[in-house]
Amino acid sequence: FRDHASGMEFIRSNREIAENGIMVSLDGYKYNVFLEFREVRPSKLRPYDRLAQELNGRGTESIEQAVLIMSLSPIHRLVTAFLSSEQLIPSPAELHDEKEALAFEQSIGLLLERVALQFSELMEKPLDIPDALAAQASALYRRADVLAELMSSQPDSRKLQTALGLSSPSRSDYFMIVRHWIVLDTLQHMVGTTVVECSNIIDNWLMQGALCSIYPEKGITGIPGDNLPDLFCCMLSHKPELIPGDPEAHLHALLHALYTAEKMHLGRMLQFDERHHKIWFREHRFSVLMAWLTLQELLKVKPLDQETPETVIAAWVEATETIDMQAFLAGYEIGELIRIKA
Repeated sequence: FRDHASGMEFIRSNREIAENGIMVSLDGYKYNVFLEFREVRPSKLRPYDRLAQELNGRGTESIEQAVLIMSLSPIHRLVTAFLSSEQLIPSPAELHDEKEALAFEQSIGLLLERVALQFSELMEKPLDIPDALAAQASALYRRADVLAELMSSQPDSRKLQTALGLSSPSRSDYFMIVRHWIVLDTLQHMVGTTVVECSNIIDNWLMQGALCSIYPEKGITGIPGDNLPDLFCCMLSHKPELIPGDPEAHLHALLHALYTAEKMHLGRMLQFDERHHKIWFREHRFSVLMAWLTLQELLKVKPLDQETPETVIAAWVEATETIDMQAFLAGYEIGELIRIKA
């Protein structure tokens, strides 16, 4: 049931109410109005009985979200433990060593197996792991390393390099974000074979809070730890088809798609400030988002397979610089920026 005064939701045992009534505690001049009573029954996916014991009379913003987070917490722990473990991650120097690459692939494969087992038990239906999924994740990680080298040598791309974390010591910020995105994307691909509606794995598995807990409060590449999951949600969202030969138009299409389908995460990532029927956003956060969307597209178009990868990369670097300038000319107002290309 919900308390109209505070907006908080509460859950109590029927037996407890029958035997003891509903216990409430009020300060002076305060009141409760309890509404929206409904009866629920515990299940493996929704352990309401365990939640009632844990809350012990306290309120929460959403009983449904709290009970799902409780049931999904074993999966959260598996994922966050893997992302936080440096022992499972090869260094950039080790990426192209065959034994280290195989070990990394095997560690991802083991994570997929454990998560699939937990998910299957929870949903009471099997979750299949696509063949070669772990190998594809490992190969993508190595490609991202080669792409980092090429982008670091690209002239006039210092702003993009900073936004990607390539200027951090040993490029640690870059590789951390790449690793976390690849692992989450791989999990999303695994779930996508069984679950039809999967906008992004973070929302579907309610992992926002669990992920925030593993990042430093000051964040990475200028993005606070609380907003890094929002960056990943934007990176994991469904993307429109690539517009061949026009990186600038494609980046605009990506931004428009995010504004339409992932406005909540886009807004938190860019720190939307709505005033006078307009929505303003932060310059640096925008540059970081567009840099990572650019990196994703470069990995998709595979410039490493081209005869002149530097030319392909240069075109995308120029596109990010152009859209950064358009954001400046739009006064960092999202509606005006989207209209520029439309």
